[in-house]
Order: sequence, then C-alpha cells, then structure tokens
Amino acid sequence: WGIGYATEGGQRCLEFAFNTIGLDAVWSVAPTANFLSIQVMKRLGMHPAGTFVHPNLKDYPELALCTLYKMDRKSYLKGTVQSI
Repeated sequence: WGIGYATEGGQRCLEFAFNTIGLDAVWSVAPTANFLSIQVMKRLGMHPAGTFVHPNLKDYPELALCTLYKMDRKSYLKGTVQSI
C-alpha cells in the first residue's frame, strides 16, 4: 500500500495492451468510493470517461456508483504516464 505496486502494474498492463497486442484503447473502472484506485488511474494518465451504476453491484449501494477512465493509444504514445 502506497509504494507504487498498483501504478507499476498498471504501467505494464498499458504497455502490454498497446505495444504487444495492439489495442486502440484501455478502459478502467472502479467504484467512485475507491479513491485510491481512481488516483492510480489518474497517475497512469487515464482520462475520466463517465460514471455509471454497475449492475453487478446493485446489492452494494456504497459501491454501485462506478467511475470509468480511458487511455487511448495516442495519449499513451505521448507518454502521459507519471513516474511512481
């Protein structure tokens, strides 16, 4: 916790997604209440893409509202990932 493992793992996932399998975009989702996961998405350079009520979390109202972030290939190639 707090030593950069999530950010480092996210960086490797983005690298794999764009450089190895050639995706055009990567999406990430977390409950809006999960501030730390949202901070990781921001550090990775991902951009907010909206919020929604997750249908699989309807029995957990404190987690149901989710935040969606996106990174596209163009943004990734610009090197928007911040250092850990």
